[in-house]
Amino acid sequence: MSAEEEKVEVAESGQKAEDVLDMIIAKEEEINRRVKRAEQEAERMLEEAKLDASVLKREAQRAELGEDFRREEIEKAKAEAARVIAQAEEEAGELKTKGMEKIEKAVAIILERVMPKI
Repeated sequence: MSAEEEKVEVAESGQKAEDVLDMIIAKEEEINRRVKRAEQEAERMLEEAKLDASVLKREAQRAELGEDFRREEIEKAKAEAARVIAQAEEEAGELKTKGMEKIEKAVAIILERVMPKI
């Protein structure tokens, strides 16, 4: 092989090696872009999941607070109902007692007027 042929072969192989290096660099850049996009998408999905979890947590807390409030209101209503029933029973007892007293007086008056004095 002549010196000239060697120079051509070296030049061609150098060009081929340079082309291969350019292709490797281009592939590496493409892979880096894809990895960056995938990382950005993963970050976006993570943030979205965090927001969804936050919303669900707030809704669960509201539901729990609502349940607590409902329970408290039911207890208040039961206590108020018990108080009203007790008050009504007391008033009914008083009315019954007064009614019985009036009946006894009425019977006494009727007996006094209807029955001759003995």
